[in-house]
Amino acid sequence: MAGNEQCTLVYDSRPAASKKTTTLKDYFLNQKECSTLSLKEFNKKNKPKFFNDLQIPNKLFGYPDIYRYFFFHAPNNTGTLPHNHGDAFNFLVRGKKEWVMFDADKENETKGFELLLNFNKKYPVGAHSLKWFENELPTLGKKIPTHYSFIQEAGDIVFIPHRYAHTVLNLEEAMGIVIETKRHGN
Repeated sequence: MAGNEQCTLVYDSRPAASKKTTTLKDYFLNQKECSTLSLKEFNKKNKPKFFNDLQIPNKLFGYPDIYRYFFFHAPNNTGTLPHNHGDAFNFLVRGKKEWVMFDADKENETKGFELLLNFNKKYPVGAHSLKWFENELPTLGKKIPTHYSFIQEAGDIVFIPHRYAHTVLNLEEAMGIVIETKRHGN
């Protein structure tokens, strides 16, 4: 049944810009050259089966808090370029990911916000996060002194705060779920 779910085919590190879709079955059988994500608004009455494996409510969120979710799968050396959104939880089921985060709140952290805008111009649709990690990470501390870099491994949950810019590089094939909450303006 899940094989018939629609997913987006992603060929770069700007997944939100991708418009090509297929089924999960076709993706796993035939689409080896790309990544996928399937962003969906949450509906408790029609929730996907994987939600049965999550303890909800929990100390982090309950069903009323969930705004949207997505399933992701991506090969090694792929990822996402700097972007931000509301509060989210990234559940990594398989793989290993390198993360970089910094505050990019437009009102409270203008330097971070301007840096995010510059990265969006410098790395448009078609760009890849591997290049960002090679070119930008070594000098990021000179551009914004407070940033966080860490490794997420299978079984880890990463909390992404509201308006924090973040970029990810998959150090191994990665698969998991992201849940965005309704908190902070979603």
